[in-house]
Amino acid sequence: NNYIFGMREDDVIACRSTYNPEKIYNELSDIKEVVDTLVSGKFGERYGFKDIYDSLINGENPDRYMVLADLQDFTATLIKALKDTVNKESFSRKSLMNIASSAYFSSDRTVSEYAEDIWFKD
Repeated sequence: NNYIFGMREDDVIACRSTYNPEKIYNELSDIKEVVDTLVSGKFGERYGFKDIYDSLINGENPDRYMVLADLQDFTATLIKALKDTVNKESFSRKSLMNIASSAYFSSDRTVSEYAEDIWFKD
């Protein structure tokens, strides 16, 4: 019922030392087009998102979180999820299953455990 995309932990570890976001940017025109919108003025001020653009392409440690490596897979998964919403009954069933399965997870429980295990640990 979940939409999983992107690299797994082992994949990230394996490619971290050779990861080159500028190469991805230059070689994949769809990614270049998306990244370029950050400084194109499409969303208001022309360089309003230059910091994000630079964090992906430029600097000492560009694309630290390997966003560009997962962008195509994320987009394909998003399109699949959007297509799945057409069948409202099936999608509603998936949604309810996810809600029912997440009973153990709650922000209150998570914060409480974090407080006990991290903040107030002796």
